Amino acid sequence: MKKLIYVLAVVALVFAGCKSTTYKIEGSVQNVSQDGDFVYIKERINRVWTSIDSVKITDGKFSFTGECDSARVVYIFIENADGEEIREP
Repeated sequence: MKKLIYVLAVVALVFAGCKSTTYKIEGSVQNVSQDGDFVYIKERINRVWTSIDSVKITDGKFSFTGECDSARVVYIFIENADGEEIREP
């Protein structure tokens, strides 16, 4: 009986944890000269980078918020002044 209650509690926690469909990504840049530049969330679809969202860097910080319908692997892109793209999964 105790094992059944334990299993049901674990299952309830798993479903409660999977309920959220929102995300929040916060970050900062060390290079102050990038204020006003944009940070992008991109996904690679059929070998093409597709922008999902973008925000402007303000005071060295940026923040994304939104809703998602499924788990995906996406990348955060920042382009330097010399045109070099930095991306992190």
